[in-house]
Amino acid sequence: LGGAFWPIQLRHVQEGLFIYTALMTGVLLRRASTSYPGAIAASTLVFQVISYRRFGHVFRWETLPLEHIHQDEDYDKRRATRHTYEQDELMEEPPPGAGKAEGASSSSAAAFVGKAKKGLC
Repeated sequence: LGGAFWPIQLRHVQEGLFIYTALMTGVLLRRASTSYPGAIAASTLVFQVISYRRFGHVFRWETLPLEHIHQDEDYDKRRATRHTYEQDELMEEPPPGAGKAEGASSSSAAAFVGKAKKGLC
């Protein structure tokens, strides 16, 4: 499988390596005549922690950087249909009396609530 499953599986492999390293460190500390083999095995945890954090923060698999899209020659870029964007709600004429200091906020709030009830927002 691919998609989101692949990076999750890689993360699980890394988490399994933490368990394996801890287990092998314990075995080596218990059975070896000196603590050197266990210390060497335990020192790999430093590398594992660095690699685990790097995997989560450096590798971006969910989104493609914009620079890569811009450089892609095969990507069919759509031409803009307008030169400017104007929000339709802002182009309407204000209701009479909306310019008053105290009535402006209540009328615009009532208009928003009315549109929300109709499902227009």
